[in-house]
Amino acid sequence: MKRRVVVVLTCALAVAALSAGGAQTPQQRPVFRSGAIYVNVDAYPRKDGKIVDNLTKADFEILEDGKPQAVEEFEFVRVAPNTPDEERRDPTSIEDSNRQAADPHNRVFVVYLDIFSVTLFGSNYARAPIIEFLSRSIGPKDLFGVMTPELPATAITFARRTETLEADLRKYWDWGEGDRNSTFMRNAAEGKLFVCGADGEALVKAYRKDETFKSLDQMVARLGGLRDERKNILFVSEGWAITRGAPMGASPSKYPSIPTVGAGPGGRLGMGSNSNMSGDGDRAWCDMQRTVLFGIDYDHRFRDLVSFATRMNVAFYPIDVGGLRTDNVPASRAPQPGENPAMVAEAYRTVQADRLNMLQDLATATDGRAIVNTNDLTGAVRKISDDLSAYYLLGYYSNNTAADGKFRRIDVKVKTSGVKVSARRGYLGPTAAMKKAEEEAASKPVREDTSVDRELSRLSRLRSDARLFTAGVASPTALDVVVEIASPEFGSGRWTNGGTVKVEVTSKAEGAKPVTTDAKLEPGSRGLLIKIPVTAAGSSAWRVRTRVDGGGESLDDEIEIPAAGSAIVGEPTVFRANPGPRAPLRPVADFKFFRTERMHVEWTLAKALDDRTARLLNRRGEPLAVPVALTERADGERLVLAADLTLAPLADGDYVIEVTTSSGGAKLQKLLAFRVVR
Repeated sequence: MKRRVVVVLTCALAVAALSAGGAQTPQQRPVFRSGAIYVNVDAYPRKDGKIVDNLTKADFEILEDGKPQAVEEFEFVRVAPNTPDEERRDPTSIEDSNRQAADPHNRVFVVYLDIFSVTLFGSNYARAPIIEFLSRSIGPKDLFGVMTPELPATAITFARRTETLEADLRKYWDWGEGDRNSTFMRNAAEGKLFVCGADGEALVKAYRKDETFKSLDQMVARLGGLRDERKNILFVSEGWAITRGAPMGASPSKYPSIPTVGAGPGGRLGMGSNSNMSGDGDRAWCDMQRTVLFGIDYDHRFRDLVSFATRMNVAFYPIDVGGLRTDNVPASRAPQPGENPAMVAEAYRTVQADRLNMLQDLATATDGRAIVNTNDLTGAVRKISDDLSAYYLLGYYSNNTAADGKFRRIDVKVKTSGVKVSARRGYLGPTAAMKKAEEEAASKPVREDTSVDRELSRLSRLRSDARLFTAGVASPTALDVVVEIASPEFGSGRWTNGGTVKVEVTSKAEGAKPVTTDAKLEPGSRGLLIKIPVTAAGSSAWRVRTRVDGGGESLDDEIEIPAAGSAIVGEPTVFRANPGPRAPLRPVADFKFFRTERMHVEWTLAKALDDRTARLLNRRGEPLAVPVALTERADGERLVLAADLTLAPLADGDYVIEVTTSSGGAKLQKLLAFRVVR
């Protein structure tokens, strides 16, 4: 089953599966000082549509539930537009992205692709405004994520660089499902609904609408739990009709069914309990789904979503990618035999008006801005970007010390006339349990990240969905680039006959030109090591783009290789092999290993060592009783320190090889994290 948007997301943002558990309604995290609660407020004062940038702390007034509060902290933040992509640095791990997103100095955006309400034309039209907005808006510290109704909110990860997303939106331009004539079943639940009778397709559409609302609720909860300050959602959609559902006591379906009586498994008589009793699906189950899905009151549900987003300080910026519309009925909704053309046209216009009104209401209620009924989407999103380009960070200690868990309304005003202020609407006060837990946590010593923790964070970038991995090491005269196909992709059988590899390396020095190298992936091989001679290899970092073609497929990846350092021990090149000592070594870019493999690591040495030791550590940095064999040898003109580790004794999990060396009185420690998967 081809699920276009999931491919877009996983390729673009290195989406990783996080720990199990659905999204929960978050509790805001207050900070206490002698019983008081510290509250952050981000404010956007505007006059004539532009941010007022000359205000002082004394110009602001903050009211909480109508009571004045003393402004303790004040800061003006401005973000310059159009930061070059090469100046943005993505977070190093999921934990790092969440930590950075929690910082109020870093703005947070989520691009939500409403795939079931966007037409094929709209999805093709969406790429330019999305990339224009992100390229113009995302500063060196800002973060963005991408989400669809099919992606769990817990899997949102945040990035800064946009080039991969742009490439995937261009490649998978047909992600819109809103106007497809035939319903493509995207999961087992849809397949079961589709065979529920004559209204099966309508049930599938109702199910998708329900899933979209659930997704939006979960996304708002996820963002609300991330931080108190403003979160912005670029809502790419063509809107939905806000219906009230079937009246109580009415049949929600035009095709009511009578439960069948028949023989089920084992020959027992029963009533509508399984598909063996009827030519359709389970009729009782289908009728229950009709009651639930056709009976949803979306008017009430929409108001709940808006209220929740307001409380969580989440602003929606809807973009209607359907463009400027006319009142003409499209061919796909032409009157059928027996239908009144005038009534069909009126119904079409009503639905279109409801869709646009929904988008505008969503923006207005959450303090965003709607882009509707225009073909100049690129120009329109620039206004959104400019609208969010500067803001004030205010902080105060609430004079309400009650631990009641109630919502407290915040109003921000300025003394300058004619200025309207958009700001955080409020927060949930702490409960007694929250306050106690916060005070207990504050009394405990904070554990600092260790070097082992920082090395292990690199493994968070091992995407479970990735199809190609690249790794590399810079030396003074060359780059050693390893290209390796992911194990699941290699096991698909598409690479039996090998393939061709193209590597493009570009120095990050100003004015540098790319260097391209071609290589061959041998049949039966997952990867290869390519040595690329380059000049001034040690003076700058390198951007490396790789592509592997073969078996009708193309795999792409991109990494950055740091400049070669001057340390006695260089960076590692890793290999995998069968346990036998004479088994051939295969280069590694995917640092996931099977227990049936042996791990071999090589570090280039600047000079001979006086002493060297190695040991294996667990995630907590504790040594394990598993030996790591070290050898020092000459390899042509270079001196190499090599480590060998048999993985059979290890359980599934993450580990670190620690190598400690000394030469001429200087000591150096090297760490290398890897993962054993089974």
